[in-house]
Amino acid sequence: MASAALLIATTGCVGGGAPDDPYDLGTSPTVISPSDRSRLTGPVPEAGSRESHFPLADGARFSYRHTSLVDEPWDETDSIAAVRYREDDAFLLSDREDAAGERTHSTLIARGSGVWRAYKEVTVADVVSVTTAYDPPFLRYDEAWRTVGDTVTLDDDWQQTCVVASSASNCAPGAVKSGRTTHRYTVLAVAEKLSVPAGDFEAVKVQRDNLTDPETKWFWFASGVGKIREENPTTGAVTELTEYQLP
Repeated sequence: MASAALLIATTGCVGGGAPDDPYDLGTSPTVISPSDRSRLTGPVPEAGSRESHFPLADGARFSYRHTSLVDEPWDETDSIAAVRYREDDAFLLSDREDAAGERTHSTLIARGSGVWRAYKEVTVADVVSVTTAYDPPFLRYDEAWRTVGDTVTLDDDWQQTCVVASSASNCAPGAVKSGRTTHRYTVLAVAEKLSVPAGDFEAVKVQRDNLTDPETKWFWFASGVGKIREENPTTGAVTELTEYQLP
């Protein structure tokens, strides 16, 4: 694992990595200035470590309950497995297939103080339907988020390849599509007390705004656990942790 250097500034964009180094995020270490606002104290955990807000542990399992204003509740089970990606250590986050046999497999990397999604496959009945590669990758959590009000805006460039036609791909086999998505992340709380079916936690609350295809989501992350709640304030869709196992 890389050391937990504070990577992000309070504003700015991450540049693309060099072709021969997909993990060069093009960002110089910048310490966030302290303020009199609420902030986390103590040592900054290593990204992806057991003590972090997004643990990457081989054999970990997480179960979530999904509810919304229109659909029946449904359950999701995620698992994490250690893998190799472009000759480096990575972790594969896979969810349980839904009623249509669709599963998502996200390749996660820990670089600097963040956990990033570098690659994604969607399978239907165990057949790869569509793949998406990210360069620069898509930020999932950054341990540099220490103070209420911390904010950063990042671009993730992606290339989607349609492998077979399916409900998941919604594209013609062989079709390749490229694009860029811009997200803004803002820390709303650093020690919010929250109860979910898996227990009572103290969590960092982050708002993620998709500025390309406008959408806002709230995420709660607990140290040593990971994501415990996700909410779309517009649609009312909520995901809550029901149980978890971390080796």
